[in-house]
Amino acid sequence: MSDELRRALDDLVQDVAAEQDSRARSGGGLPVGAMTARARRNRIRHTALVSAVTACAVLGVAAGGVAVASWDRPESAPAAPPTRTSAPSPTPTSSPSPTTSSVVLPSGDPALPFGTCGSLVGAPTAAPAGEGLALELAATPSVLGGAPVDVRTTLAATSGDVGAVAPQTGPTVLFSRDGVVVATALTYPAGTTVDAVAFVYDDPDHPSRSTFVSHVTPTVCDAPGASVGEPLPAGDYAVIAVAGTWTTGRDALRGVAGDGVWTAADIASSVPLEERSVMSAAVPVRVEVQDADPATLPQAPTGPPSLDGVGVADDLNPYPDSCDTVVTPDPAGGLLAVTGPRGTVTAGTEVEVATTYGGSGRISLGRGSLLRLVRDGAVVAATAVGYDLEDVDFGSTVTTAVPTASWGTCAGGTTTAYGVALEPGTYTAYPVVLASPYGLVGPDGTEIVPRGSEVTTRQLVGEPFTLVVP
Repeated sequence: MSDELRRALDDLVQDVAAEQDSRARSGGGLPVGAMTARARRNRIRHTALVSAVTACAVLGVAAGGVAVASWDRPESAPAAPPTRTSAPSPTPTSSPSPTTSSVVLPSGDPALPFGTCGSLVGAPTAAPAGEGLALELAATPSVLGGAPVDVRTTLAATSGDVGAVAPQTGPTVLFSRDGVVVATALTYPAGTTVDAVAFVYDDPDHPSRSTFVSHVTPTVCDAPGASVGEPLPAGDYAVIAVAGTWTTGRDALRGVAGDGVWTAADIASSVPLEERSVMSAAVPVRVEVQDADPATLPQAPTGPPSLDGVGVADDLNPYPDSCDTVVTPDPAGGLLAVTGPRGTVTAGTEVEVATTYGGSGRISLGRGSLLRLVRDGAVVAATAVGYDLEDVDFGSTVTTAVPTASWGTCAGGTTTAYGVALEPGTYTAYPVVLASPYGLVGPDGTEIVPRGSEVTTRQLVGEPFTLVVP
């Protein structure tokens, strides 16, 4: 073949490739993007084999186009450099797509009841929906592949006439994709041996809610043909919480909901209970393409939890004054750790006071969060106490927003006035939590301290920060 003919063929191939690229940019040419999107939408209606063949076909078409555009010419005899120049093709970047994962998710089966693996979102639940109840859900919006998702669920009564009994196993967390449940996780995997309950009712003076704080690692649930136990592949998921509960009249429930440890059977012996279910709104969670480093994932502590050495306890003063003089930070690494802001904060806005549970199993924790201000070595002011009540899984963190616009003045460890504007200047602020651990459950579900037991309140103090009052 002559050099002239070879160069002519080369020019022809380059022109065809350029024309194809121009058509693709203007909406013509091979609709690779649309083909990939359609394959993704049809995933639940195809078997794993058909999905794999379709993906290979799409990739084969795309690869074929690239092969034509970069056709490998045979070596030509030495010749003068061509006068025509072309811009170098950009180096393709790899962007793994969830549709190319080898993990097979469950297919949708409309015959399955909602909440089971492979069921469709929106199918009827096993028990009727509980009227006058609401289940709130918050979850980590984005995690690396294989990493746990932090979840916080709260069961609350929205009607003054309804009371509810919530089992302490916590809600079930469901991950769905394309309208199909592909992963299920219990809030507390070992909680089934605990039959103590919480009371939920709407009261204008003392509303009662049941809050569960945990982290779950979503894996593919057990369905025919699915990759059971594998971490969810990268992609976008809708997360829903579902809880089973029992309802009765609010006043009837309040009549028996005194101090002490109660089970559902105890309540049922005094008031009639109706089995109900409640479901949260869906929240989005994205699983990233990048996998988490296993060394960075939280490791569950072993052995039974213990309250020994937690904070400062005073049996004679179980509810210390906000202006108490305790401002010595607790050593790091304890069963409960308290943290506040770092650096310098200007008063007038809210600050977060966080409590992290570092023990095994889970703790039923009542928290009173506040700030104490120190000037010239004395506690001179403290905020009002914000109370929360949660069941907290190992390694989980709960927070309370503490306002810094209103203060109580302090003298000799007691509050002398409320709602006082502080003198402008710089103060040392200590985050403080009045912790009431009134239940401990070991990692195997055994109750170390029965839920509802009366325990001593303990003061936990975090490292200080600087607060400036303008």
